[in-house]
Amino acid sequence: MTSDTTPKTILLKGCNDSQHTVEGQATSQITPGHLIKYDTSDKTLHVYNGAANIAVQRMFALENDVAPTVGVGLGLAIDQPYAVGDRVYGIIAQTGDHIYALVNAGAPAIVFGDLLESNGDGSLVKAGSGTPLARALEAVNNSGGSSEARIRCEVL
Repeated sequence: MTSDTTPKTILLKGCNDSQHTVEGQATSQITPGHLIKYDTSDKTLHVYNGAANIAVQRMFALENDVAPTVGVGLGLAIDQPYAVGDRVYGIIAQTGDHIYALVNAGAPAIVFGDLLESNGDGSLVKAGSGTPLARALEAVNNSGGSSEARIRCEVL
């Protein structure tokens, strides 16, 4: 994809208001587009690493659009991960929101319309026996990939 067609933000369509935004300190490296989860004991955030067969809160890490970028101004690119200890910004996605999420390397090919579930590592994968949380809005084949790929999806 060219720069003109590749999104530069995680929330592609939806309502990014204060009722649905979250922030907290990262306890693991988090890449924008990862499914994230609060640690209920201390309100820190980490990559969602739970099972796909439970209802997952649809919370995704957003790009850090307030960090200073040398020579550019504010905001980091969507491929710039948060480090442990960084302030993480995220959104609790609502039904119908479009998210630019992550698909793990080696994941089975996804076609438009496939249901997606948590892969247990912050990325999404074609739904199997788990609880679907999104629908693919494009085809992505990362089965031979060596790193995460991105996918446009609609939250269910």
